Amino acid sequence: MFRHTTVTLITCGMLFSVVCVPTATGAVDMLWTVAGGIGYLPDASSDVAASPSVHGTACIRLTERTWLGVHGDYTSYRPVKADEAGSQWRVLALVQWEWRHPWMPSQMTSFAQFGIGFGRMAYTDALPPTESLRLWYPEQVTYGPAARLAGGFWWTVHPRIRANATVSFERLDTAINAISRKYPTMIGLTIGVSIQLPRGSSLTGFDEAITRE
Repeated sequence: MFRHTTVTLITCGMLFSVVCVPTATGAVDMLWTVAGGIGYLPDASSDVAASPSVHGTACIRLTERTWLGVHGDYTSYRPVKADEAGSQWRVLALVQWEWRHPWMPSQMTSFAQFGIGFGRMAYTDALPPTESLRLWYPEQVTYGPAARLAGGFWWTVHPRIRANATVSFERLDTAINAISRKYPTMIGLTIGVSIQLPRGSSLTGFDEAITRE
């Protein structure tokens, strides 16, 4: 319960920062992301699961190359070796870094993200049905090169690497009390496409190109 409360406070604080914290000039540079993909992720019983997913992110700029924000996602999956289909949603406090490689043109850049938060997973086909509240989700989301499109949008096809080390509180329909269980680290990979729209100044990688325009 303490961890749940702490992670909730952290996430709410990140959301408050994204919505309310102004810069010195009174404006906030924001970055919105909407994305989707499909891939594979081990489930709680170590079976590999097909996992189409969608996610969104809202960030504010902290430094020239650092963003802070809130990430939310929803995944629907069906294990390959089991009958338990399921779904999962999560909310994460997120830090995003960007950098440019020397070989990249001025209209391209790269990202890396790290988030921690909480979520809920439900096994819809399990007997009995199982629902778990999973806490402390470390996640690294790696984006490949992103290219700028007209109107300030960016797009990228990215590998999404998820490494979850969680503490889970499960509730069975046939159980009176919740069951606390610590799962081992799970690593999965999703290939997806994201569309990002910055408000305010652009990403560092695009500054030079936008200035020329």
